[in-house]
Amino acid sequence: MARLKNEMAKKQKQIYASIFEKIFESKYKPGAKEVDFESGDITKFGKKLKIDVPKNVYDVVYSFRHRAILPQSIQSKAPKGQVWLIRSRGPSKYRFELVADRPIVPNEQMA
Repeated sequence: MARLKNEMAKKQKQIYASIFEKIFESKYKPGAKEVDFESGDITKFGKKLKIDVPKNVYDVVYSFRHRAILPQSIQSKAPKGQVWLIRSRGPSKYRFELVADRPIVPNEQMA
């Protein structure tokens, strides 16, 4: 049962990644530091990819804002020392944004 659940979660991440790759690919211009998109783009590109888009399209955004790493095809467009992340810019509006790559590292003295 747990194995099946893990396989389903992995497939869901791949589906979400495919949608984001197409959104980014369609809107990215070389040298851009921001790439805007809207929640409607998730449904639009899901249909183009013949993917059953989840009813809760916000889960697709949430998954890459908080649980998953953006696909390598997107991250590869970031200059050295920077990464892409997704930020909200209003109701149903989002932005891929380049930011400095500053990973959070635990403070050993506080452990």
